[in-house]
Formats: sequence, structure tokens, C-alpha cells
Amino acid sequence: MKGKNPKAFDLIGNIAVIRFPKEFKQKEKKAFAELLLKKQSSIKTVLEKQGKVKGRLRKIKTR
Repeated sequence: MKGKNPKAFDLIGNIAVIRFPKEFKQKEKKAFAELLLKKQSSIKTVLEKQGKVKGRLRKIKTR
């Protein structure tokens, strides 16, 4: 996981929305999310961005 971490994330209130690199495995995603929750006490939820922003209301598909 070292050197290929996500560069940035969107923060909406206390929710972080992250687009992970394609080579990330599920375990790596979970470990990164848990680390982010520990380091940033203001973040309560971490979501993975699944698709592009679409529509007039700029909705994104998350998981």
C-alpha cells in the first residue's frame, strides 16, 4: 500500500468520499478507511466513489 495511497478525498460534512486506485484490494481499502477514521476525528463515515458525477444534481455512485 505504501506509495500508492489516494492523493485526496472529498469531504462532505463528516463523510469522506474516496476514489481508490484500481490496484487496491478490499483489505487495503478497509485498512486505509480505518486509518483515516483514526487520524481525522471529525470524519465519521468513509465511502468509496464508484462512478462519475452525473446529472443536474451532481450525484455520485458510492459503495
